Amino acid sequence: MAIKFDFNKLRTAVTKWTTGVDTALGTLAAGDQAIYTPHLRHARPTEHITNASAVTRTLLDAESGTLFSIDLSAVDNDIAITLPTAAGSAGVYYDFCFMVDSDDDADFTLTTGAAGTDIYGGITTLAANSTVDAFAGISNIVVDGSVAQSAEGLRLSVICDGTNWHLSGHIMTAVGTVHLVGGAGA
Repeated sequence: MAIKFDFNKLRTAVTKWTTGVDTALGTLAAGDQAIYTPHLRHARPTEHITNASAVTRTLLDAESGTLFSIDLSAVDNDIAITLPTAAGSAGVYYDFCFMVDSDDDADFTLTTGAAGTDIYGGITTLAANSTVDAFAGISNIVVDGSVAQSAEGLRLSVICDGTNWHLSGHIMTAVGTVHLVGGAGA
Protein backbone atom coordinates (compact mmCIF):
# COMPACT_ATOMS: atom_id res chain seq x y z
CA MET A 1 0.00 0.00 0.00
CA ALA A 2 1.36 3.42 -0.96
CA ILE A 3 0.64 6.57 1.01
CA LYS A 4 0.52 9.89 -0.80
CA PHE A 5 1.43 12.96 1.18
CA ASP A 6 1.05 16.61 0.20
CA PHE A 7 4.02 18.41 1.79
CA ASN A 8 2.63 21.83 0.77
CA LYS A 9 -0.42 21.26 2.96
CA LEU A 10 1.80 20.09 5.81
CA ARG A 11 3.99 23.17 5.46
CA THR A 12 1.00 25.51 5.78
CA ALA A 13 -0.47 23.53 8.66
CA VAL A 14 2.67 23.57 10.82
CA THR A 15 2.67 26.52 13.22
CA LYS A 16 5.98 25.77 14.95
CA TRP A 17 8.40 22.96 15.81
CA THR A 18 9.54 21.77 19.22
CA THR A 19 13.20 22.15 20.13
CA GLY A 20 15.18 19.30 18.66
CA VAL A 21 17.03 16.67 20.67
CA ASP A 22 19.23 13.84 19.53
CA THR A 23 17.77 10.38 19.10
CA ALA A 24 19.22 9.32 22.46
CA LEU A 25 17.21 12.21 24.00
CA GLY A 26 20.30 14.15 24.99
CA THR A 27 21.38 17.57 23.85
CA LEU A 28 22.23 18.25 20.23
CA ALA A 29 25.82 18.37 19.14
CA ALA A 30 27.27 18.80 15.68
CA GLY A 31 26.45 15.76 13.53
CA ASP A 32 23.74 14.37 15.88
CA GLN A 33 20.43 13.14 14.45
CA ALA A 34 17.63 15.44 15.62
CA ILE A 35 13.96 14.72 16.30
CA TYR A 36 11.58 17.61 15.68
CA THR A 37 7.86 17.45 16.42
CA PRO A 38 5.52 19.72 14.45
CA HIS A 39 2.70 21.67 16.09
CA LEU A 40 -0.19 21.69 13.63
CA ARG A 41 -2.78 24.38 13.05
CA HIS A 42 -6.29 23.03 13.48
CA ALA A 43 -8.74 24.73 11.15
CA ARG A 44 -12.44 24.03 11.39
CA PRO A 45 -14.23 22.74 8.35
CA THR A 46 -16.30 25.48 6.70
CA GLU A 47 -19.06 25.48 4.12
CA HIS A 48 -20.89 28.32 2.38
CA ILE A 49 -24.64 27.87 1.88
CA THR A 50 -26.47 30.33 -0.35
CA ASN A 51 -30.12 30.55 -1.29
CA ALA A 52 -29.41 31.17 -4.99
CA SER A 53 -31.80 28.23 -5.29
CA ALA A 54 -33.90 26.67 -2.54
CA VAL A 55 -31.85 24.43 -0.23
CA THR A 56 -33.16 21.50 1.83
CA ARG A 57 -30.47 19.57 3.65
CA THR A 58 -30.02 17.12 6.52
CA LEU A 59 -26.71 17.47 8.33
CA LEU A 60 -24.59 14.45 9.25
CA ASP A 61 -22.85 13.66 12.54
CA ALA A 62 -19.61 13.50 10.52
CA GLU A 63 -20.03 17.24 9.77
CA SER A 64 -19.85 18.09 13.47
CA GLY A 65 -17.80 21.21 14.12
CA THR A 66 -18.53 22.71 10.70
CA LEU A 67 -18.93 26.47 10.45
CA PHE A 68 -21.64 27.23 7.91
CA SER A 69 -21.64 30.73 6.38
CA ILE A 70 -25.18 31.59 5.34
CA ASP A 71 -26.23 33.93 2.53
CA LEU A 72 -30.00 34.60 2.30
CA SER A 73 -29.75 37.55 -0.09
CA ALA A 74 -31.37 35.89 -3.14
CA VAL A 75 -35.04 36.66 -3.73
CA ASP A 76 -37.69 34.26 -2.40
CA ASN A 77 -35.55 31.13 -1.87
CA ASP A 78 -35.38 29.44 1.52
CA ILE A 79 -32.76 27.35 3.27
CA ALA A 80 -34.04 24.46 5.41
CA ILE A 81 -31.50 22.59 7.56
CA THR A 82 -32.44 19.45 9.51
CA LEU A 83 -30.20 18.46 12.40
CA PRO A 84 -29.21 14.80 12.81
CA THR A 85 -31.27 12.53 15.05
CA ALA A 86 -30.38 13.46 18.63
CA ALA A 87 -30.06 9.87 19.87
CA GLY A 88 -26.43 8.91 19.32
CA SER A 89 -25.38 12.49 18.48
CA ALA A 90 -24.22 13.65 21.92
CA GLY A 91 -21.45 16.22 21.48
CA VAL A 92 -22.25 16.97 17.84
CA TYR A 93 -22.23 20.72 17.19
CA TYR A 94 -22.58 23.24 14.34
CA ASP A 95 -22.23 27.00 13.94
CA PHE A 96 -24.17 29.15 11.48
CA CYS A 97 -22.93 32.66 10.66
CA PHE A 98 -25.08 34.95 8.54
CA MET A 99 -22.80 36.90 6.21
CA VAL A 100 -25.27 39.39 4.66
CA ASP A 101 -28.74 40.74 5.30
CA SER A 102 -31.56 38.55 4.02
CA ASP A 103 -34.13 39.12 1.32
CA ASP A 104 -37.58 39.99 2.71
CA ASP A 105 -39.00 36.68 1.44
CA ALA A 106 -36.07 34.41 2.31
CA ASP A 107 -36.19 32.23 5.43
CA PHE A 108 -33.63 30.02 7.16
CA THR A 109 -35.19 27.11 9.06
CA LEU A 110 -33.27 24.96 11.53
CA THR A 111 -35.23 21.92 12.65
CA THR A 112 -34.69 18.80 14.74
CA GLY A 113 -36.85 16.84 12.30
CA ALA A 114 -38.73 15.19 15.17
CA ALA A 115 -41.57 16.63 17.26
CA GLY A 116 -40.21 14.85 20.38
CA THR A 117 -36.71 16.35 20.02
CA ASP A 118 -36.50 19.94 21.20
CA ILE A 119 -34.31 23.02 20.99
CA TYR A 120 -33.51 24.94 24.18
CA GLY A 121 -31.54 28.16 24.57
CA GLY A 122 -31.54 31.60 23.05
CA ILE A 123 -29.72 34.42 21.33
CA THR A 124 -28.52 37.69 22.80
CA THR A 125 -29.08 41.02 21.10
CA LEU A 126 -25.79 42.82 21.56
CA ALA A 127 -27.06 46.37 21.02
CA ALA A 128 -27.54 48.81 23.91
CA ASN A 129 -29.75 47.36 26.66
CA SER A 130 -29.11 43.78 25.54
CA THR A 131 -31.99 41.34 25.50
CA VAL A 132 -32.21 37.56 25.18
CA ASP A 133 -34.66 35.74 22.92
CA ALA A 134 -35.16 32.44 24.73
CA PHE A 135 -36.60 29.19 23.40
CA ALA A 136 -37.68 26.05 25.22
CA GLY A 137 -39.43 22.94 24.00
CA ILE A 138 -39.57 23.86 20.31
CA SER A 139 -38.41 21.71 17.41
CA ASN A 140 -37.65 24.36 14.82
CA ILE A 141 -36.36 27.91 14.62
CA VAL A 142 -36.91 30.22 11.65
CA VAL A 143 -34.85 33.27 10.75
CA ASP A 144 -37.82 34.96 9.09
CA GLY A 145 -36.90 37.40 6.32
CA SER A 146 -40.44 38.79 6.22
CA VAL A 147 -40.10 39.90 9.87
CA ALA A 148 -36.59 41.46 9.71
CA GLN A 149 -33.89 41.48 7.06
CA SER A 150 -30.99 42.59 9.29
CA ALA A 151 -29.53 39.10 9.65
CA GLU A 152 -25.91 40.07 8.92
CA GLY A 153 -23.82 39.19 11.96
CA LEU A 154 -26.32 36.69 13.37
CA ARG A 155 -24.54 33.66 14.78
CA LEU A 156 -26.31 30.49 15.90
CA SER A 157 -24.51 27.63 17.62
CA VAL A 158 -26.20 24.32 18.39
CA ILE A 159 -24.90 21.34 20.35
CA CYS A 160 -26.61 18.03 21.05
CA ASP A 161 -26.78 16.34 24.45
CA GLY A 162 -28.02 13.04 22.99
CA THR A 163 -31.67 13.89 23.70
CA ASN A 164 -32.19 17.52 22.61
CA TRP A 165 -30.33 20.37 20.92
CA HIS A 166 -29.10 23.46 22.77
CA LEU A 167 -28.91 26.86 21.06
CA SER A 168 -26.79 29.89 21.79
CA GLY A 169 -26.02 32.90 19.67
CA HIS A 170 -25.93 36.62 19.23
CA ILE A 171 -26.80 39.40 16.83
CA MET A 172 -25.83 43.06 16.54
CA THR A 173 -29.13 44.82 15.93
CA ALA A 174 -31.67 47.12 17.47
CA VAL A 175 -33.19 45.81 20.67
CA GLY A 176 -36.71 44.55 20.12
CA THR A 177 -36.11 43.51 16.50
CA VAL A 178 -37.48 39.99 16.09
CA HIS A 179 -35.21 37.70 14.07
CA LEU A 180 -36.02 34.19 15.24
CA VAL A 181 -39.43 32.58 15.39
CA GLY A 182 -39.80 29.25 17.18
CA GLY A 183 -42.20 26.46 16.28
CA ALA A 184 -43.37 23.24 17.86
CA GLY A 185 -43.86 21.20 14.68
CA ALA A 186 -40.93 19.29 13.26
